[in-house]
Amino acid sequence: MGVAALVIGIISIILGNIPYVGLLFATLPAIAGLILGIAGRRRMKTGQGIATSGIILNLLAMACIAGWTFWAFRKNGVPTEWSRKPDYTFACMNQQKQLLLALAMYCEDFDDMMPPQENWQELLDYYARNKGLFQCCGGEGEYRYFGNGHKFEIEKPNFTILFVCTADHGGEQNAAFADGHVESLPPEQVKVAIEHCEPGELPVLER
Repeated sequence: MGVAALVIGIISIILGNIPYVGLLFATLPAIAGLILGIAGRRRMKTGQGIATSGIILNLLAMACIAGWTFWAFRKNGVPTEWSRKPDYTFACMNQQKQLLLALAMYCEDFDDMMPPQENWQELLDYYARNKGLFQCCGGEGEYRYFGNGHKFEIEKPNFTILFVCTADHGGEQNAAFADGHVESLPPEQVKVAIEHCEPGELPVLER
């Protein structure tokens, strides 16, 4: 029993020093249990009661650790494993990269001319070879296309938006740019870029 109290006491002290788990409420009982465990170890015949008390105190310390850990996670908004929802952010970004690749292949075949907005999905379907790419994999949004004119005429490809996902991904929207990269952006920033572009122009993100 003394050995058990000693081991549990050491574990409780280590865990008690982890951030957000209640240092005061976990470490002090653990230290008390550790002392009692050592005393029980030295008195193998007469110290069973002391060792048992040490184990009980350390079990209480571990309960404090579990309770304070859960409380800290809830307070700081950290999702627990059983309540976490699927995050399609990176899967959506990968889809948009595939759309950019299909667009690049189309432009290569048509002298750098981008497909018109009216039937862009139909025209890119031959290159994408996957109709599922035209809708967000999360099932709650679709892709808006802003391509127009010749791609080589784009002056700021790293700021010019070609595709935007209408779905919400953790409070942000995924946008694909003319230079081939995809970003997650605040919806307000994307909205401003779209609203400020003139008819026939591509939305340019303001940095």
